[in-house]
Amino acid sequence: MRDPADNPLDERGQRVLNAIIASYIGGSGEPVGSAAVARRADLDVSPATVRAVMADLEMLGYLEKPHTSAGRVPTDRGFRLFVDSVVLARPGEPRASDAREIERRLAEAPNAMPELLAETTRLLHGLSHHAGIVLAPRAAQEVLRRIELVPLRENRVLAVMITTAGSVLNKLLQLDTPFGPSELERMAALLNERIVDRSLAEVRERLSAELLAERTAYDSLLKRALLLAQEALTPGQESLHIDGQASFLNEPGYRDVDKLRALFSAIEEKSRLLALLERAATARELTIFIGAESGLGSLPDVAIIAAPYEVDGKIVGAVGVLGPSRLDYARVVPVVEYTARAVSRALGGG
Repeated sequence: MRDPADNPLDERGQRVLNAIIASYIGGSGEPVGSAAVARRADLDVSPATVRAVMADLEMLGYLEKPHTSAGRVPTDRGFRLFVDSVVLARPGEPRASDAREIERRLAEAPNAMPELLAETTRLLHGLSHHAGIVLAPRAAQEVLRRIELVPLRENRVLAVMITTAGSVLNKLLQLDTPFGPSELERMAALLNERIVDRSLAEVRERLSAELLAERTAYDSLLKRALLLAQEALTPGQESLHIDGQASFLNEPGYRDVDKLRALFSAIEEKSRLLALLERAATARELTIFIGAESGLGSLPDVAIIAAPYEVDGKIVGAVGVLGPSRLDYARVVPVVEYTARAVSRALGGG
């Protein structure tokens, strides 16, 4: 994040840029002319003077002029300067109505983590009118509360792993040797003595160590239980929840079919969005990606605002909004930050 003190613009240049961005965000996404800027910026100067400032901003790379218009639109660089120097320099709380809606929706959401996170994406979409995105906790970071082994037909067992965060992880296992319900109960009890209150990554390490220990050779039931647990705890994929991506269909900047197809392809791939939300979680603070910063192919007109959430005092994921670069940062940034804190509270993370 850039230090506001490093702003290369003088006060008038910044006010003109702010006025252009405010008009561009609040309007229909059309280029902004000098007369409109002179009125919004309240600079007490003529449109001709504003045009001169706009020309300077264009030369510096903060504005660009579409070929078919006399007006200007902000570039990614212009949005970045605006976000760093204005929005993040004076962070605020969300509107009272937004805060009430966030608290109400999360209070009414199911306690189970997957359902609560899915509701969070819908909530963020509803408040921002853009796509809501949520990175679920990485399985390796979750702490195991208990494991259950449920017998099924044809020598199959359902391993049910419940974490302290409320996640329920299921894994269907095929046995080469049948076990009765009582044996499976004993195996689950042996496992729970060894693996509860440890992260799944720690559990996998301990299982490997126990299987290498000679003493497991004297207890075939324990050894089989350890083998079952090791199979059940194979690493899984991180989970991305997303809702509202169709909102891009209403954006003037996405009327081009090829551009829209490229965006939906990047969203469908998911790995890039996962990487961005992971970066926000690792940064441990609200993070904003604008245009090429997102890494979503060559798409310039996109922005992602993301903030981490916690479980048991540990950052385990992130919530965010995916929208066009002209989204309303002043409103969406506080909404995303407040939602992240509310999700943490709902999950017992603070």
